[in-house]
Amino acid sequence: MTFVSVIMTVRNGEPYVEAAIASLLGQTDPDFELILVDNGSTDRSVQIARHFQDDRIRIIELGRDIGRTPALNVGVEQARGDYLAIQDADDLSRPQRLAIQRAFLSAHPEIALLTSRYRYIDASGQQLFEPPPPISDVQTTWNLLFINCLAHSSMMVRASLLRAYGGYNPAFSWAQDYELYGQFLRQGAKIAVLPEILADIRWHPQSLSQVVDQPTRREPLQTSVVNVQTWLPTWSTQRLTLALMPLSQKILPTSAPAATDTIVLLAELLPVFVQQRSLNVAAQQTLRQDIAATIWTLVTTADAQHQGAIARAYVWTTLRYFGWGMFRHHLIPHRWLFARLLFGARVANRLLALSRLRQRL
Repeated sequence: MTFVSVIMTVRNGEPYVEAAIASLLGQTDPDFELILVDNGSTDRSVQIARHFQDDRIRIIELGRDIGRTPALNVGVEQARGDYLAIQDADDLSRPQRLAIQRAFLSAHPEIALLTSRYRYIDASGQQLFEPPPPISDVQTTWNLLFINCLAHSSMMVRASLLRAYGGYNPAFSWAQDYELYGQFLRQGAKIAVLPEILADIRWHPQSLSQVVDQPTRREPLQTSVVNVQTWLPTWSTQRLTLALMPLSQKILPTSAPAATDTIVLLAELLPVFVQQRSLNVAAQQTLRQDIAATIWTLVTTADAQHQGAIARAYVWTTLRYFGWGMFRHHLIPHRWLFARLLFGARVANRLLALSRLRQRL
């Protein structure tokens, strides 16, 4: 039987580490090891871990803070399992998590990296919300090119592949999980998301996602650029960065050419992605629907009064590269918005007046 190693790094995690460890020791599948890498904690984190007195817990004390990413790599080096699972010291695993994920990986050798659905909880453990489930693994893989849509604390991966890809990239201090997913994508590895909610992700003021500085927050965009550039090597880093900002960081473009590049990027990337992933017609249609929803969000987010040129650039470029069919779900209910974006407010108002006049006649 395959063996699972769970890696948990902790840095002053006293408020939550007891619950995190207990959620693992309460697994229905008891055959695993927990590698707890203490990253120079100055509180009672280590003492709390030792209090459990469970032979499955291996505590590695680094003695100083070497950073989250190097600490994760220490855990990877020390792990003895065929599969590696991650859990942050403030998150929780549902009781059947390890059993379900191990069984899935054993039954699907083509899957390299596995995650699951999850929910967010607050500092006291109360549920905040559940992100919507992905339509398919294809959609998840496509979205991963631009954003991190997976929960690190729900991940289980084949240890041999993680080591073969070099582990976690030490150049990334915050978005090391997203960069890792990018490594797998760029290698053509398959990623899957289980429909069950197997992890609780805690949001609190001290969580890493809340305290990183602004330059570090650009790490996901850097990863997205590398992801896409692997398949579109003729695009320069600067051009890709500007084109990906609306998709990766929800930053609106400041010019119509930049907005145009975002749509051109999607249009050029889609056929390459389809070919690389050998997608069938149904999967391709799912992706086109996903792209249509993304573009429509960009169109409606761009303020028509102050950024009319940008919104029009989105619409016209989409029509040029994808055709009217891309907007078929939006044409009728939002036809006057389309008219205003395409032809300007004056022409749209005249068309609306003519339409109302025809209705009266």
